Amino acid sequence: MLSLLGFASLLVINVYSQSGCTTTTDYNVQFVIDESGSVGPVNYDATVDFVQSMIQNDISDDTPVSVLSFGSKAGPEPSIGYEIIYRFSDDQTSRNGVIDALENSQHEGNLTPTRTALEGALDEWEAAENAGKLNNGERILFLITDGVPYPSDQTPCLQSIYDKINELNVRIIILGIGQFNIATISCVAFRDEDIYQIAGFQEAQFDQLESELSVVSCPPDDGCVTTTEYNVQIIMDESGSVGSDGFDLSVEFVKSLIEDDISETTPISVYSFGGGNNPDVELIYRFDDDQTSRNAVLAALDAVDHDAGSTPTRTAMLTGIEEYKRAINAKDLNNGERLLFLMTDGVPYPSNTQDPCISTILDDLADLNIRVIILGIGNFNVDSIACLADDDDIITTTGFTSEAFDALEKAIGETI
Repeated sequence: MLSLLGFASLLVINVYSQSGCTTTTDYNVQFVIDESGSVGPVNYDATVDFVQSMIQNDISDDTPVSVLSFGSKAGPEPSIGYEIIYRFSDDQTSRNGVIDALENSQHEGNLTPTRTALEGALDEWEAAENAGKLNNGERILFLITDGVPYPSDQTPCLQSIYDKINELNVRIIILGIGQFNIATISCVAFRDEDIYQIAGFQEAQFDQLESELSVVSCPPDDGCVTTTEYNVQIIMDESGSVGSDGFDLSVEFVKSLIEDDISETTPISVYSFGGGNNPDVELIYRFDDDQTSRNAVLAALDAVDHDAGSTPTRTAMLTGIEEYKRAINAKDLNNGERLLFLMTDGVPYPSNTQDPCISTILDDLADLNIRVIILGIGNFNVDSIACLADDDDIITTTGFTSEAFDALEKAIGETI
């Protein structure tokens, strides 16, 4: 096998350049490559070139990498074998070893032992975990295949495989090539978005696939990196129905949002409302407080205690709007969008004095171009505050659980 990629590699005497992926996010990658008879030697070489390109251009240099092939005549069972081309325990200090190992691999087409291949791949993950060869990041397995498992007892849709995938926390991404019934293996990809299928082994198809996979194989650095300007205010409910545990989870959620989903240059303000002591709204952080790092706002959030009271939503909104007015006049804001996240688990109370759907609030929101995003927690009637936000900006979750807040943060990440 000598593709243009391989020829270029020989010209530089097998010293491979650094990856084009410079992410600081930790993750681990394994490729499991089909070399069954239907693939054929030419298409197997094209697959190897694709994997080499991914490793050289789309995976960070410090990411542990392993590669297996399956369908060869070698292996633990000669008729349904797999071959370990590169282990996590092999040299990971450069890409020379894995690229050379792929360059030297040969097509030995036979059957399509998908189950055996995945069992062997998962064993490799387990051995690497036990030997301390992995980092603490995500574990990604790319399964590249052109056909249904064969013989039929090679189906990977087994509880033992599901259990092992979950135990080792491995994310399987299927790269299906050709028009075979991908439903025969989709069971091992636990997310629908982790199933890709291209028409064939053509270079253009692989190039498109590599482009689509880049956000997975080279994930963005931890945190939010954007040049878009915007301003963020967060108003948190600490009424009695929230409870101290629910409020602590809310605080952790807000801290995670600030650290991971809001750019470091974005002005931030935080309030809580519903405390038992007057005033009903507590200032935690203002737009004119230190915005040069996130340390101060995170420390301020750490210092907040739950102080149960009613649900003074109107007072909270009026206070948040006044802070926006002050910051505009003081030039504490940038020229970007003005966002206000209202986190609450209940209807305004007392209803006769705390209804936020009044012209004073609605007019100010329009005049100041403040976009309200409601984060409704629990099963209360969100219609009582829906007047404040567009339908697309009302996000609800079932309750105060870590899983619910994780889903909420993902939804917000797509918004901001």
